[in-house]
Amino acid sequence: MASLFDIGKTAVQAQRQALNVTGQNIANVNTEGYRKRSADLTEVSGSQSELTSITSQIGLGVNLSEVRRAYNVFLASSTNSSQSRFESSQTFVETMERLENALLPGEGDLSSQISNFFRTLSDVEASPGDLAPRAAAIEQGNGLANAFNVTAFVLRDLEAQIAGTIDQEVSEVNRLVSSLGSVNGKLRSSNLGASPPNALMDERDRLIAEISQKVRISVNYGPRHDVNVRLGEHQTGPLLLDGERRQVIQPIYGEKNGVSFKLGSSKVIKMLDDGGLRGLSTALSVIQDTHSQVDTLADRMVSEINTAHRNGIDFDGQFGRSMFTAREFVVEPSLDNSSTLDVSFLTVPGLVDEVVDATFRYNGRSGAWSAYDINNNIIGTGRSEVDLNGLIVRVGKQAADGDSFTLKKTSGEANRISFLLTDGRQIAAASNFVITPNNSNSGAAMLSSEAVQIDAPDLASITDVTNNSLSSVAYTEFLNGGAVAYIPAGVKNLDLASFGQDPNLTLNFNELDELRGFTFGIGSDTYEVTVSENTVNSLRDRAHLADYLNNGFLTLTKKNSSGATIATGVGLQSIGLFATGFEGGLKIAGSSAFTSGKVTIESNGIVTESDAVIKGAEAASSFRVFTREGRQIAGVPLSSNEAHLLLTETNGFTSEAEYRADYLNPIDGVGYRGATISNTLPGGYSTVSSAASIITAGSTSSLIRQGVILNSTPAQTLSFETAVVDSSGLATATTDGVVNVDISVDAGVHMKTIADDINLQLEPFGFVAAAKTYASLQLADGASSSGDISFSLASGDSEPVSISGIFGNSNLSPLVGKINQRSVQTGITAEVSGDGSRIVLFQADGKDISITNITGEALTVNSLDQNFNKLLASDVALNKNTKIVGSLSLRSPRAFKLSSSLAPTSYAFSQTFAKEEGGVSETLSRAGTVSELEIDLAPEIFKAQASPDGLRIAAANTVFTLSGKMNGSSSDTDISINTNSISDVSIENISKSIVTSFRSTSALPSLTGAAISTYPSEGSTISVLVGASQYDIRYESGEFVVQGPESGRILAEIQTSGTGTSSDPYVNRFAINVPGGVLNGSSIEILDGGDLAEFGLATSETTATSGLKSRAFSDFTLVSDAKLNGSLSSTISLSSVNDTLSFSGGSWTNGHDITVTLGGVTETITLATDSYANTNAGVATQVKAELDALIAAGTLSNIKITDNGAGVLSFAKTFGAMVGTTATTFSVSHVSTPTTISGAGAAAIKEGAVYTVSDASVIYNGTTYEAGSTFTGLASPATATNAVTSGGAANGKVTVVSGFAITSTNSAVTPTISVNGSTYIIDLELAYYNSSGAVQGPLRITPSEAAGALGFGTADFSMELTDTGVKTTSYTGEPSNVSMSVENLSGQVLSINGLPSEDFIVLLDSNGAKRLASNFEFNTEVDEKAQKDYRVKVVDAAAGRVELFDVETGTSMATRFTNGVVEFEASDYRFELAGFGNTDDYFDISLNRSNAGDARNMVAMVALSETSPERSSFQDDFRQIALTVGSQLESGRLLNISATAIRDAALATEDELSGVNLDEEAGKLMEQQQAYKAAAQILQTARDLFDTIIGIM
Repeated sequence: MASLFDIGKTAVQAQRQALNVTGQNIANVNTEGYRKRSADLTEVSGSQSELTSITSQIGLGVNLSEVRRAYNVFLASSTNSSQSRFESSQTFVETMERLENALLPGEGDLSSQISNFFRTLSDVEASPGDLAPRAAAIEQGNGLANAFNVTAFVLRDLEAQIAGTIDQEVSEVNRLVSSLGSVNGKLRSSNLGASPPNALMDERDRLIAEISQKVRISVNYGPRHDVNVRLGEHQTGPLLLDGERRQVIQPIYGEKNGVSFKLGSSKVIKMLDDGGLRGLSTALSVIQDTHSQVDTLADRMVSEINTAHRNGIDFDGQFGRSMFTAREFVVEPSLDNSSTLDVSFLTVPGLVDEVVDATFRYNGRSGAWSAYDINNNIIGTGRSEVDLNGLIVRVGKQAADGDSFTLKKTSGEANRISFLLTDGRQIAAASNFVITPNNSNSGAAMLSSEAVQIDAPDLASITDVTNNSLSSVAYTEFLNGGAVAYIPAGVKNLDLASFGQDPNLTLNFNELDELRGFTFGIGSDTYEVTVSENTVNSLRDRAHLADYLNNGFLTLTKKNSSGATIATGVGLQSIGLFATGFEGGLKIAGSSAFTSGKVTIESNGIVTESDAVIKGAEAASSFRVFTREGRQIAGVPLSSNEAHLLLTETNGFTSEAEYRADYLNPIDGVGYRGATISNTLPGGYSTVSSAASIITAGSTSSLIRQGVILNSTPAQTLSFETAVVDSSGLATATTDGVVNVDISVDAGVHMKTIADDINLQLEPFGFVAAAKTYASLQLADGASSSGDISFSLASGDSEPVSISGIFGNSNLSPLVGKINQRSVQTGITAEVSGDGSRIVLFQADGKDISITNITGEALTVNSLDQNFNKLLASDVALNKNTKIVGSLSLRSPRAFKLSSSLAPTSYAFSQTFAKEEGGVSETLSRAGTVSELEIDLAPEIFKAQASPDGLRIAAANTVFTLSGKMNGSSSDTDISINTNSISDVSIENISKSIVTSFRSTSALPSLTGAAISTYPSEGSTISVLVGASQYDIRYESGEFVVQGPESGRILAEIQTSGTGTSSDPYVNRFAINVPGGVLNGSSIEILDGGDLAEFGLATSETTATSGLKSRAFSDFTLVSDAKLNGSLSSTISLSSVNDTLSFSGGSWTNGHDITVTLGGVTETITLATDSYANTNAGVATQVKAELDALIAAGTLSNIKITDNGAGVLSFAKTFGAMVGTTATTFSVSHVSTPTTISGAGAAAIKEGAVYTVSDASVIYNGTTYEAGSTFTGLASPATATNAVTSGGAANGKVTVVSGFAITSTNSAVTPTISVNGSTYIIDLELAYYNSSGAVQGPLRITPSEAAGALGFGTADFSMELTDTGVKTTSYTGEPSNVSMSVENLSGQVLSINGLPSEDFIVLLDSNGAKRLASNFEFNTEVDEKAQKDYRVKVVDAAAGRVELFDVETGTSMATRFTNGVVEFEASDYRFELAGFGNTDDYFDISLNRSNAGDARNMVAMVALSETSPERSSFQDDFRQIALTVGSQLESGRLLNISATAIRDAALATEDELSGVNLDEEAGKLMEQQQAYKAAAQILQTARDLFDTIIGIM
């Protein structure tokens, strides 16, 4: 049983501990995180039994059961949540207040700076001629840029400060979480079955509260009072702390997205729920967004102000430049590039601000980079440098196909913005244009202008929908025709091509290794390809298979319709086909239609065949190009019905567009607004080269009138009708109804007047008539080669002007200068032909040329067409006053026919010509004797090619044909080159191939110097003429360096002969050879000057030679047949061995017929024995006489007949040449070979034959020739004999080397014939100098059929290669008339250079393949600023017709019909004509070259400071930025007030529970003190009782 002492003792102990708890509370009243404690006292009771029942009822005292913390989880969580929200709103508000203060510092904010800048511009507007306000504007411009810079700096600094604070807060959170983890560990280790350590739990809760201030968390309590912490307000948030394992938080900053947080190693949290970090991160996002908006404002301001300023003219008359610059770019290479690229760029301040982000990709096929904008449109191309018009990107390292990099604009425009102008004179206050009314205006109309943004048509841009490539497989295919695209203003140069579809065959097979072959049919023939397993195994893919076919590694077998093999080893290219591989098989395309096709495959031992897919050819669609005002500039003209249907606003035209085709046909290549336009149509434009026969009703002689020199053009009506064209390009009699126009012609008018009338009425239909007057003057037959000539010249109604001159050597060129000196007075110019024999007079307008008062040497005159060909069959003697009427040519994209009322059933039908917009242009000079043919087509369209995926294929089958008259023929020789036969389809190589082919039959000239003992001295030079071209040869560093028009055309070298022995020493000679030949058949000429002696070519070197060698030729037959009808006693024998015709027999009868076929001409000769002797010799004489008459008449040519006597005629083939001025004839005949000379016998020797001696020596012409030597037969002696005729010597043998003899009528030329197998070669050699040192040549073959047959293919012109085509030079004074045609063009090709800066509409024909490709180049800033002057003119006041003209070119750009007000738009300006003007009133709108008083552009610039329905002002934009910040701040403040109230309430509630109340604790202290005293009194009482008991005891 418990004693009173025990009860007192427990009471004292319990109360003391209770006092300790209270004291602890009072002591920690201000300790952070401390939660109030309370002492729980419990009674100590005993267990109850019979022995202890009384004790149990009394009790054993008191005990401190627990010291309990005043803590409520819900209240704590609520407080932490409210604290998080409060800290979030509080930090956000504080930061936003700093941002607001940065944006709106009180005075001088960005908005006021912008206003001040525009205020100074207004001052300039008010006084544009005063430099003071301009200087103020410059200062304010710098101030504005600085204001942006400062604002950006403050924002950037604020961003940095906030980021620093975030870093600190994140670091603090990580520290707190780490500390909380430590507390968790202690809680877990110190709470094993015991009461929880309240101090640790206080520390735990303090850390949780502090973390909650920074980030919103959710807490989960463990059984040992440890905690797991997750981010966010939900228990599903990412785990931040799990026991002692923590996740570290790291901030991740972005330029525009504020900050996100990385938790641990992988988890990224974009936004926190609450807490101070949430407020900071939100504020940082707002600051960054504000900074970005300020950057955007700066960028927009730079762009708009620069654009407006560049539209103006500065104080000195220069175009305005950019005012501000701000943009910068960075390069981001692709991670997939083949190697590290070396990319750099150069920027142009101001212009760089117009450059957009771009992706650059490298095309390995073209070797070029292309830049693409965000819409994947090409904005620039180049091989190592791409110009983006403000930024030049350079790639210094070779790239691989597919390499790429991105050019990106960097942020920070506000920080970088700078003002570029340094002088007030640079401010472009004036407008681009000055409007000047004509002083003669009599109407009341007034013109005004304003700057506008001209909207583009609602069509796709051609630069967007095509790939900036003219490749025949890079086309864009349209579903429908019509208005498919527009060409945007700013495109400078454009090539636009349409493509058709070649016939093609698709062979489908899934697995390459299963392919065993294929067949296809073309016409009646079948081609087979067998593909072995070995071949398949050697192939990488299907593209590799296609390469095998294209390169001839895999060939075809050709079979006829019966299955018989015609040819093996046939290459795909040789039959005009091209193959490509694609993912599912093979495609083959060509120019011929496929009739069948099969592919053979073998799979698992089973062989199967499947049909190929065959597609036929589809023609290219034609297209047309128009201005938005309806002016057609390319394509076939529209009919009126077509124009009505197509020129609609839906198709991009203006509502008042008027169809006109005035500018459809470029004049000399110059078209709409001065653009150089080449509009190539397959076959070319339809042309009538000369309408003379129609206008003169077939009497072209009336084009020249003499005596009474009146123009004799008769009055008539000309009828024009467009017609259907045939396959050869010739118009037919069938009309198409599009054009049927009659034009009246008055009597006696100039050809110019006729052309003007035609153009006036037919230009709207695309016709162009060109009138020109060409008259040729030549010396008359029998005139002296030198003398003087005088005459008077006039054209039209001009006064005659006297011309006189002296000429020599039949060269009339001295007169040309005299005529051209007076061209201003006469309107006539002159040119002389290459040989000087002909003068051509030009009257460019087609006015008549009058020649009067003619004296001096006799001349002839002829009228020429515009190709310099004579219109009169015979020249007219110029011996009286003469008038020459001009010529008229007509051309149109449509075929047409022309007739005259003078002969209504006679027509001139148009013909297409390649040189008339058909891919070839011709330039004539030197009176038509020099012609330059230029190929005007892009090589990309000729190349056989396939797209990278193999699904698109184009065969190369364009055929170029060069035509010219060869070998004296009146018919053309045609030489063709198909582009599928050459691998290099560049224009240069096409030209080279065709010229090489044309020269392939021509003579081979050479020049050989005399022997030289040493090589030429260093730097020695010589110049020679080859054909019509000069070549300079220079000896440098041991080599001969040749410079001339054609690389490799001539070969210069040192040729060494001899064996090096004393009897046969080495001999060096300088030699020039032309292995390609010369068409004019002329030897090489040495030009004046040069170091001739160094080359063994001094005038004293008589052993220097020039030569001409023929091409190899085959044997020929001179007399192919000879027959006698009559007495059998007389006979004729024909020998083809020695070209003789022998008459023998008894007697010849009068009336007998002898038929002889000679040179392809058969002639029957009736014997007249009464006139000729009735003998063999007499008959031969008669036959020769009659055949000679045929030769003289020209019926037979190039034949020489010799009467050998005794009834024998010998024949020879002849060809002519000129040696200098000496006519020379060469004769070639067969020679029979003599046999062995027996004893004293003789062998007949023929002149010009080369003989070889064998067996024994022979004597000829007094010279003994040993066996093995050779000699040439002379005219005399005619025999050779044995050198030894007795004594047992062997008999000699003489053999003809070649079987031919060749002789020359000019002893200066040594001709020989050599044999080369079954062919023969003629070599003509001429000593370059005679014994007097005079030049003997040149040696030039005269064109003839015989010369051509003997290997000297010759023309009356030379043919030289140029970079872009072919040049011919005539040697006769007449045009060479060489032409080039182009066949199988893929489609229409349009090339425009210098395109004016306006939008153009592309209309695509609905018929055909509807495929277009383009290649384009944009204007530079300089191009955009080029002078543009306009004129608004009242053309017809009665009809109200007003037109806008381009002043420089006179081009009509737009038409309006006024009812008082009309508007035109051009160059981003709108011109308004108000009121009514009179006919011919006009207003000039010219470039403002310098007008200090003009401030119209400044008005437009100041307007940028004002808000309009279309745009907001810059100030308003900034105010909106500030307003956004202000509204967010105000919203944050309201939120903060609410969060503060909630936090305070939560804190108060929790404080009420957990906080220490000193009053309450004081009361407790007094109470516990009293209880303690009472407990002590119990002890005292117990002691007293104990003492009493002791005392009693």
